[in-house]
Amino acid sequence: AAKFSPPQEKIMITLDREDATCFISIEDKGPGIPEAAREQIFDMFYVISDGDQKRNNTGMGLSICRGMIAAHGGTVRAIDGQEGKGTRFIVELPIDLQNHEFS
Repeated sequence: AAKFSPPQEKIMITLDREDATCFISIEDKGPGIPEAAREQIFDMFYVISDGDQKRNNTGMGLSICRGMIAAHGGTVRAIDGQEGKGTRFIVELPIDLQNHEFS
């Protein structure tokens, strides 16, 4: 998120719980990701072009992230940021409520 956000823009990170699911949201104010590419960014070494001949490689990071989250029974997806600006990544992870106490 920091790589794609303009300098001095905040990156918003929130954590919520609903029943037995934990939701982690990471949102930037960068250029955003076109809807058609939102699944592809999780492919290893996927390359994004911003239209002015600059290309950014997503490397292995998002692919590894998705694999690790899936190994724990969760999912990760990318959607538009608030007000259509930037990108919001939403991570959903199951919580074992039987072995933990929450207040």
